[in-house]
Amino acid sequence: MISRTRIQLILTALHERLLFLLKGDYQNILLAKRRLKNYCFMDNTTEDAVSTLNTIFEKKCSLGQGINPTGNDDRRVFLFQEDFVEYEELVNLKATFSKSFQFMSALKLELGFIMINETIATEDGNGSGGGWHRDSAYGQLKVMIYLNDVVKSNGAFQIVKDSRVFSSKLKYDSYINKSSPLRLYNNVVLEREAFTITGQSGTTIAFNPENIHRGSPCLNGQRRAATFYFFPRSRLQKMISEFRIDIDRLKINDRRG
Repeated sequence: MISRTRIQLILTALHERLLFLLKGDYQNILLAKRRLKNYCFMDNTTEDAVSTLNTIFEKKCSLGQGINPTGNDDRRVFLFQEDFVEYEELVNLKATFSKSFQFMSALKLELGFIMINETIATEDGNGSGGGWHRDSAYGQLKVMIYLNDVVKSNGAFQIVKDSRVFSSKLKYDSYINKSSPLRLYNNVVLEREAFTITGQSGTTIAFNPENIHRGSPCLNGQRRAATFYFFPRSRLQKMISEFRIDIDRLKINDRRG
């Protein structure tokens, strides 16, 4: 008998394909997925760029603009277009990341915003992103930069290769959190099958977030990273608006907490 979760996965996949066909995005999405099925390493980010991102993170946190959306171990700040005006250093970063931008531009994707986060060691922390999850399949790709040296014990990025494909979604459906279908329960199977990416400060990774991934729990020290969110041009403003609404809601809840 087909489980309710499996039926939901099938319907979600069909809905996404139909939506892309209706909007004329489907070829662009397929192109992006073929070019970046899992992850790849980009040129390392320069020390100056890493320093700039670290400085901006610390400045915004000092102004009370950081939020903890997934737990006290994961502090985040978000940078939108108005921040590019306020922080002139960000404009210069575009030249530093020219190859990443060219790569995404060839896939007809554009930068929506930047998220910088710091994960710290706590007794019950889930790591960056709040544990295993997938992001929505609307064609987004991400570029992540380590802003300090990262090893297995301080929150290294992990990804389950090819877990974006439909057969894999059926394989892992027993681990899905029924209250949030894009999230999965922690389990030894995912930990065994995931690739763990460590690296020095400046290590830069492009990845397809439709695959199951997480920042592993930070057991000691801290991990800081900057993530650039890229979206199909036709959906760019819609995705930015939706993220802004979510972030504003999280800020309100964070202040209440």
